[in-house]
This record gives sequence, structure tokens and C-alpha cells, in this order.
Amino acid sequence: MLQRIRKCFESLNYSILHNEVEVDETYIGGRERNKNPWGVSKTKGTQGRSIKTKTPVIGMVERNGKLVSHIISDAKSDTLTTSILNFVDRDSIIYTDEWKGYSRIDKLYNHLFVKHKDCEFVKDKIYTNTIENFWGLLKRGLFGIYHNTSRKHLQKYIDEFVFRYNTRKYNDIQRFDILLTNTNCRLKYCELVL
Repeated sequence: MLQRIRKCFESLNYSILHNEVEVDETYIGGRERNKNPWGVSKTKGTQGRSIKTKTPVIGMVERNGKLVSHIISDAKSDTLTTSILNFVDRDSIIYTDEWKGYSRIDKLYNHLFVKHKDCEFVKDKIYTNTIENFWGLLKRGLFGIYHNTSRKHLQKYIDEFVFRYNTRKYNDIQRFDILLTNTNCRLKYCELVL
């Protein structure tokens, strides 16, 4: 039943973002160093941006506005650029970190970035703290409330947290109205278990 409710949340995860937009990517999955030696075998080569045991997710947030977050196949330039083009208006200013996957958007957008490697986290209006705040909320929620999520259902959980973020200034009645408005998004049981 909860997965069917989460299916109703996905409509708020397809907004077009304008003005100043922060973009960042993260990886969701267990840390190999936390796996116990007697229960789960550790996978080699999973440090950093490896997607062997982790799932890459991109997030984009309009400052003082909506947030969009989706699972992506990898954090390469083509994938990141396509996601940004799908959800960010071309007249927007984009703020990112120095990851080389964002190099192509320089030609398409007004792109400014901070250099986390040099311990630079804020430079005037250039920062990614808002989207990194959302990553903290998402990860604490996933690991603290649900403990474990499969790759198959991860997008539904992300949709839930995006819904919570995008409706954070709403009261309970307004949130419930939005949920009821989107109940035409039906998730059949056969889709859920396959």
C-alpha cells in the first residue's frame, strides 16, 4: 500500500526549474567498509564513484523553489547534461561543484561552480549547500527509517522525499489534497512484484 501511495508522489518530481538552480549527484548504497565479514562479502573496487554496489542519483533544486531528483545510470557528462536539459530552463544559472561531468553545461547555461577539493564551499552566491542538505535528509531517512531499499524501488522512495521537500511549507490538508489529486497514478500489484 505504501508503494502505491509513493507512486502518487512522482508527479511533483517533474517540475521545470528556473532562475538559480543547484545541481549535484550522490550515490546511495551501503558502504563496503560497514559490511560485516561474516554476513556479506565485500566487493572490491567500490570506492568513490563506483556503481557496482551503489546507485547514482542526480538532484536539482531551484533556490527558494522546487526540487527534482532521479536515478541516473552514471555520473558521466552525457548523462548529467541530458538530465539537466530535461528539467532546467535554458535561461537559468546553474551552480555545481567542480566534477568534470558538468563540463559540457558551460556551453549551454551560465554555469558557476565551487571547488570542494580546495575546501571551497561558498563563494558569494556560488554554493551547493541546498541540494547537499536534501541529500542529508534523504540518506538519513532511507537508512534511519527504511534501513534498506532495493535499486528497483529506490526511485519511489526518492519521490516520497521530493514530495516532502516540495510541500514543506504546506499544511496537512494541502498535502492530502495533492495526494488525492494524483491518485489516478495507479500501481498494479504485478508491476510492484516483478
